[in-house]
Amino acid sequence: VVVASGAGVRTVPARSRRGILGELDAALVAATPGGAPALAPMLAPFGPSARVVLVSDFLTEDAEALRRRAAALAAAGADVHAVHVVAREELAPPTGSVVFE
Repeated sequence: VVVASGAGVRTVPARSRRGILGELDAALVAATPGGAPALAPMLAPFGPSARVVLVSDFLTEDAEALRRRAAALAAAGADVHAVHVVAREELAPPTGSVVFE
């Protein structure tokens, strides 16, 4: 698992031992919103037998590079899924005049 957040990048290697769920939980709990880390380079270690789940708002400057890398992995046989996290306001935007900052 690779978690990129405002707190930086944290990696939890694949393991089959007691306590791994606690390590995964700690990595996810420590994640804080913020920044726009480059995500495409984080896919570099994964090969055709990988199972990749991207959970992001995809507001990253390398979104196109990420899409290309994920597509290449999928074409090579990797199992790639993307979960797009959005704010409630994005699903039902306000009507009328609105000022955004």
